[in-house]
Amino acid sequence: MQKEHGRRASFPMGLAIYLLCATAAILLLEQLIELPMVLITCMGAVVFPLLWCFAKGALPTFRQGLTNHLTVTLPALQKEITLFLAAGFFSGSISATGFGNVIPSLLGHIPLPIALSFSVFTIVMIAATSFIGLHPIVLVTILATSIDPAAVQISPIYFAVLLLGTWGLSNPISLASAVNNLLAGLFNKSVFELARPNYRFAAVMGLALLLYLMMV
Repeated sequence: MQKEHGRRASFPMGLAIYLLCATAAILLLEQLIELPMVLITCMGAVVFPLLWCFAKGALPTFRQGLTNHLTVTLPALQKEITLFLAAGFFSGSISATGFGNVIPSLLGHIPLPIALSFSVFTIVMIAATSFIGLHPIVLVTILATSIDPAAVQISPIYFAVLLLGTWGLSNPISLASAVNNLLAGLFNKSVFELARPNYRFAAVMGLALLLYLMMV
């Protein structure tokens, strides 16, 4: 009985192989095709499952999954699609106002290295706006399109890690996060109740991210 339960609880080997092959295929295409990673990922998400099902002789399964994706999954993601599109347009309009030049000049008055003050500013702003209900993608997109890393004395890699790390620690406390709202519905709790235990996690992760960026 325990062996049967262990087999059920173990991660499916076929799924593991599929995920590894899909990741390897996308990374290989990135080296062979001069296209943005986002487009390559989208192409891989369409073509790779088709080739996989064709090789296994399971094209009816692919057709069923495609139909379910078009009729169920995409309509359920209308809010997320609208949010990402709105964030893109909003960040584009903000970057056209010269917002990216104002932040470095304001941070220059703080008696700290500008790289440190900008890092603290980014973490606090994204986490705080997530806490009051704004999705992290909005601030992350605005900063990514408005701030020149050289203006705050950091490298592009440093900037990318800072934004991605802050996004990661802000999602668990975001009231607009799709995952938090989904879990709140499943557990029959408010989003506030669900996110409250994650506040300490976000604070610890923010400090850890700062230490990592300063040391590495």
